[in-house]
Amino acid sequence: MTKLSDCDRVRLSTGHKVTLPLVTEATAAGAVLPARYDVAESLLPNGLTPVRATARRAAVVLLAVEYHRIGDDAMTPYDEFAVIVAATPDGQRPPLLPLLTRNVGGYIWSLPVTTEPARALGDEIWGYPKTVADITHHDDETRRETTVVENGDRVATVGIDWPRTWERRESIESYAVREGRLERTPIEFRGNWGPHR
Repeated sequence: MTKLSDCDRVRLSTGHKVTLPLVTEATAAGAVLPARYDVAESLLPNGLTPVRATARRAAVVLLAVEYHRIGDDAMTPYDEFAVIVAATPDGQRPPLLPLLTRNVGGYIWSLPVTTEPARALGDEIWGYPKTVADITHHDDETRRETTVVENGDRVATVGIDWPRTWERRESIESYAVREGRLERTPIEFRGNWGPHR
């Protein structure tokens, strides 16, 4: 596999061209939920260990994202819904209470998106398990409600309250399996953030 570096120009199977590192603008609402540790562990590929939300529970993140800009307007904005298992590489001691330590990454377990170019972008560059689905966000002053429909079946409806926010920067690592290998991708977020109470 060829390692992509800064300022690489990549042509997708859809004909769209994107420049890496990719810079996007988006509005997202997310929730961290406890999950059975053994179930979370069964969802991870070899090389990753679940992060514990409590002594007996793993952490799973649901993220409802509305993209406003992709790169230099490389493609039409799209929506996505991520299911992420918080994880660290094997051999590193997984942190307890990762939101306090900020030493956490996430394995992208499911990532439906609303367009084929968006699917190609995530799959072909980073190995994310993207599928094309109908995703609708309904926002008001207090919350975002997101519904995901795949192949005519509603697979999720999630309501997430908007938290109070402040400007900050966060860095995490995402993990996915690409061409049979575990891949790590650094991601940097900048903008208004806020945790739920």
